[in-house]
Amino acid sequence: MTTKNDGIPDPSVRTLRQLFDDGQIALEMSRRERATSADAIDDRVRFGHFAARIEDAVTEVLDGIHTVPAEARPSVAALVVRSLRLLQSLSSEADDIEFGLYKSLSLVAQTLRRTEQFADGLDFVCQQLNVVTGGPVLCSRVVDDQWRVVASSGVASSVVGSSVLLATGSAEHLALTERRPTPSIRPAQQAGGVVENALGTDSYIVAPLVSSRNTYGLIHCGFTGPDPTSMCAFLSLLGELVTLAWTNRSNDAEFDEFESRVRREFEPHSAHRDVPGRRAGEQVALTRREREVLQLVLHGVSNARIATTLFISVETVKSHVKNVLRKCGAVNRSELIAQFPAGGARIGAIRTSA
Repeated sequence: MTTKNDGIPDPSVRTLRQLFDDGQIALEMSRRERATSADAIDDRVRFGHFAARIEDAVTEVLDGIHTVPAEARPSVAALVVRSLRLLQSLSSEADDIEFGLYKSLSLVAQTLRRTEQFADGLDFVCQQLNVVTGGPVLCSRVVDDQWRVVASSGVASSVVGSSVLLATGSAEHLALTERRPTPSIRPAQQAGGVVENALGTDSYIVAPLVSSRNTYGLIHCGFTGPDPTSMCAFLSLLGELVTLAWTNRSNDAEFDEFESRVRREFEPHSAHRDVPGRRAGEQVALTRREREVLQLVLHGVSNARIATTLFISVETVKSHVKNVLRKCGAVNRSELIAQFPAGGARIGAIRTSA
């Protein structure tokens, strides 16, 4: 490392200092605007990216600490300590946002359970999604080869009642076919101008409302961020909840099970706390989130990167990794990776628990 006139090594320490300053500003702005901010998911993604970059920068600085002149080491050490404290604050803020998202899903579940008119419940779904994403929202019903808008929130114009052809190759068609949230694709395959005019953008995500037997509808949500992963993760849970309500609103047991599973997703540190290690030859049973974490661990992805990718905090990732290690009977990551020499190709054989 070379040094500058102020005694601070260059360039890794300057990078860490800049990340610290930017992360501090982002954190302070979020806290000031929390009462009025409608884009919780965007904040969560932002904090995840900052946490991942700060963790990488701290690692780089510590790897090169032996090259830092003695007179500069106290300043560098202080910066590292401040950065680690900021990393903890970012994780804590992300946890608060996650809890808010969990409460939003719980509120939607309660509303769908008690609302006499299901259409009113869909209006509430759109309103809640608009609150947590800050983007315009449409909810539609699929009938034959068309989808018809039945509820909306934050849209540029009233489109409730409008019908659109379910075109092959469109984002809507892909979402229903692949049964997962799908970002909008090139304009030539978008649903005419209805979605663009209603949402005020040609960038959106479509979430399918489908069960194992039936196709019910779609949720469109405007999206302008660089990475749709986190939005897709939240829409997947919301879509599953709305589908459950659409299928059978009178089945309280299914609602209770869904809420319990969502609670485990957002608070995994309390889940599977007493699960013993795997016996030889015993099949591993992982939750959906644990499978996702395992897949990334097997590809050498760091905890911070996993947190950003899966829309969870670093502490939550650590909890999932701990659960996976225990269930797989592995002492550490190296031992875990050794159990999957095909780089995760055998994960499909692992049973998914409820």
